[in-house]
Amino acid sequence: MIFPNISGIFGISPGVNFPRELANGILSRFASSEPEVLANLQVIVNSTRMRHRLTEELIELGAMLHPRILTLAEVSQLIPNSYKPNPSFSLVHKFELMALVQKLVEAQPDIAAQSSIYALTKSLSDLIDEMQGESVPVEKILNLDISDLSGHWKRSQLFLNIIKKYLENRQTDPDEEAWLRHIILSLKSYWAENPPKNPILIAGSSGSRATTRQLIQAIIKLPNGAVVLPGFDFTLPSELWGQKEHIGVPEDHPQYRNLKTFFALGLPQEKLKKWYLKETSNIPLQNLIGLSLRPAPVTDCWLSEGPKLGDVSEITKKITLVEADSIRDESLAIAFRMVSAIKEEKSLILVSPNRKLTRMVSAYLSTWDIVPDDSAGVPLQLTPSGRFLRLVISLFTGPVTATKFFTLLKHPLTHSCEDFRTDHLEFVQSLELFFRTADVSIFSTENISIWLKEAKNPYAAKWANWICDILNKCKFQGSPNFEKILDKHIGIANALASGPGQNENNNSGGLWKQNNGRHCLKIIEKIKEASPTASSITASRYADVFNSILAEEHVPEINPTHPNLMIWGTLEARAHNAEVLILAGMNEGSWPAPAVIDPWLNRKMRKEAGLLSPERRIGLSAHDYQQSVCSPNVLITRSTKDNEAETVPSRWLNRLLNLLGGLSENSGPKAVEEMRGRGTKWLDWANETKDVSLKKPAKRPSPKPPKDTRPKRLSVTEIKTLIRDPYAIYAKHILKLKPLRPLHESADPLLRGIIIHKIFEQFVENWQQDFSELDQKNLLLDLTRKQLAEKVASPTAQLFWFSRVEKIADWFVSEEENRRNLCKPIALEKKGKIVIPSLGFDLTAQVDRVDINQNGEAVIYDYKTGAVPNKNVQLHFDKQLFLLSLIVENGGFSDIAPLSVANASFIDLSNKKAVLAPFDQESLETHRRKFHLLIERYLNPDQGFTARRAMFRIEDNSDYDGISRFGEWSITDEVQ
Repeated sequence: MIFPNISGIFGISPGVNFPRELANGILSRFASSEPEVLANLQVIVNSTRMRHRLTEELIELGAMLHPRILTLAEVSQLIPNSYKPNPSFSLVHKFELMALVQKLVEAQPDIAAQSSIYALTKSLSDLIDEMQGESVPVEKILNLDISDLSGHWKRSQLFLNIIKKYLENRQTDPDEEAWLRHIILSLKSYWAENPPKNPILIAGSSGSRATTRQLIQAIIKLPNGAVVLPGFDFTLPSELWGQKEHIGVPEDHPQYRNLKTFFALGLPQEKLKKWYLKETSNIPLQNLIGLSLRPAPVTDCWLSEGPKLGDVSEITKKITLVEADSIRDESLAIAFRMVSAIKEEKSLILVSPNRKLTRMVSAYLSTWDIVPDDSAGVPLQLTPSGRFLRLVISLFTGPVTATKFFTLLKHPLTHSCEDFRTDHLEFVQSLELFFRTADVSIFSTENISIWLKEAKNPYAAKWANWICDILNKCKFQGSPNFEKILDKHIGIANALASGPGQNENNNSGGLWKQNNGRHCLKIIEKIKEASPTASSITASRYADVFNSILAEEHVPEINPTHPNLMIWGTLEARAHNAEVLILAGMNEGSWPAPAVIDPWLNRKMRKEAGLLSPERRIGLSAHDYQQSVCSPNVLITRSTKDNEAETVPSRWLNRLLNLLGGLSENSGPKAVEEMRGRGTKWLDWANETKDVSLKKPAKRPSPKPPKDTRPKRLSVTEIKTLIRDPYAIYAKHILKLKPLRPLHESADPLLRGIIIHKIFEQFVENWQQDFSELDQKNLLLDLTRKQLAEKVASPTAQLFWFSRVEKIADWFVSEEENRRNLCKPIALEKKGKIVIPSLGFDLTAQVDRVDINQNGEAVIYDYKTGAVPNKNVQLHFDKQLFLLSLIVENGGFSDIAPLSVANASFIDLSNKKAVLAPFDQESLETHRRKFHLLIERYLNPDQGFTARRAMFRIEDNSDYDGISRFGEWSITDEVQ
């Protein structure tokens, strides 16, 4: 069989349809051969997508027999009888490294926090992969001279010495990079002894990794081996090519890798030719883009070569530029362009490294029920199963709060068996209302039992027992290790998903049934396989590791997607054949992405060791940009702001705009204006979504309900609210609206006040006259601990509030002794009321404490943990002490005869002082008259309940601000 000679090194220009031109070149070289000759060609490509695209193009061009197409991971098939499958994804190696890193961090805690151990492990694993891919032995790093570097890098070097021993023990079980390097070395040896007679072609790889470069060098030495470089810029002047020892462009230039690979082959410049001489490419646009990307030291060539480009407005007529005000507007403009492509029946590919942007575009497209083909899929941690598993972890990495548990109970995968699902949702709603209305704050089995007493559904008991059982499972016993925590994690997840009826037929509900659930299960099986190698670990560290592993995984979209709309990464975009290409997020930080920080080796150490420089990624990103922007129809988008911060346009876009802006005689400014003008259409469409009809804002409410609906009973504390915010009284007592308590009560002043009142009530009630001051203090602190443990879920809040009580304990005990020398308590937390027959109104109260002195007069105390009203505020707004005194004098408290009030005071627990009521400035009789007048006025149907009438501060919140539509009106507005 006679094969055509295809040997040599070739390139395909940027912006062309790479798979199509590759197929054209193959068929043109085999045009005079029999079909079976083509079938003996072996083609190696850089990705599975490239293989599919090349196959599609060969079919479209009419090839009856196709060459054998392999990816880089399949090159072991070229060695007869020695095929070795690609190592499967394994966490065992990573967990073994994590155990070593954990020992390092425990021995030297200043290196990193415990929560960063997995991130450090991942960076170390990436470093090992890079060392194997670049053929850099550990010994080379260990022999580096670091005498002039800081101690951190010396520690890294010492630690890598331990890694050396570990890698030596792992040679029988290589990872992917080590396996690929071994396969290519074996292939080179095999070809040296048995040169293949059939032609072999490698295409689509620029040789950015040493392992790939070795394969390219081996193929070019074959009798009939060919190399096709992707996106080679033939417009780059030959003087900028450089030579093997010194490439003429820096590493961040898009052509650096192509040139380095070419010179590594030891061939003269004239040997590099186009793969397909009739390729369809836009030479003027390639000249313009190539010139804009020239290295900074030779940018002066713009002055000489720029004017030779001709009319650049004609060259850029197929380039559109969208510069949006925000990432929202950018993504919406992209979505409109994609919808328009559907109507035009054109294929479109969105390319962007910014996953946040692409997810926003997908979200906007979903409003039209359009699902694009997203090559990245969905992050596993954001899928229903991923979110569910992460929520389950939170149950045993900290206190089990009502917020955590109700979030889980409402998840669609919880109780996802078919039986009693409706009952489950009803119970969740009922239990939540119980926790929001009852005086309970801790999510515990005891409180669930209290709720169960009110439940009437017979299934409720079984359901409540299921919840209590899960709560008990969340408690760890003994010293946990990774395997035990994983088993407990999955066990709780299965129990939650299956519901109370867990059995052989319903072991996990619908948790693992969907595609994302099955993917999670595969990852969990791999974690379980690796878990024996993990060292002892805390629950919080387990959560860090598990969540990090989920974050690294993506689930492909299995639902039907639109055939003409695709969202690809920069790697997949090299194989594109779309009629419209969108380069999105064209800002620094995305194009290019910031350099990855290596915590193990600094820049100098990496360079001396022969590892890849940070600029390598920038050069690869620049190459992707050059290949894409030279496409026939390109839309470039960027946002000028991100989260209100100014963004910086991508350096390559910036250079292009600067070049065009300086070519005034070549219509450069006109070209930029037209590029932006074409983008205005999509921005206008996006802006139209903001054009909403403005509704007339609400006016400040002051409702005037009928007299018979007005409240006939208020508490003493509500009188202050009636004066300051009458609308709150209207909403609470007339509309019967009461705010629900938060599920997880934060350690706010209100809760603190309730608990402190209870503590001092119990303390005064249990006062022991024969106790010493130290014993009284210890009693107070013991009561404090007990109350905080029962009422406060947060350990931090418990410690903080306990310290507050501890600071005032000596003062309070001393003051209590002084108070008891003058009088004695006769009422603690006593409820009472007075009736005003003439008005048909009841005033209720609960007094903190009433004492009686030696003269038989009452002394009233009210504990304050927050701000204490001064005398002026008491006279006009906060009339609590005055009203309590009126009730005492009227005998409104049961078991207490009418008493004359000697004085009343607030006990300021924060500042350790007492603030007396201003009886000397206003008598009780005067106050009684004013109070009657106030109530009489609000019983008048002509008096409105004005919202926020006299708030203490403008920024103070009211529970009913949402109902009154505060914000649409201000406190300076007139009432309605």
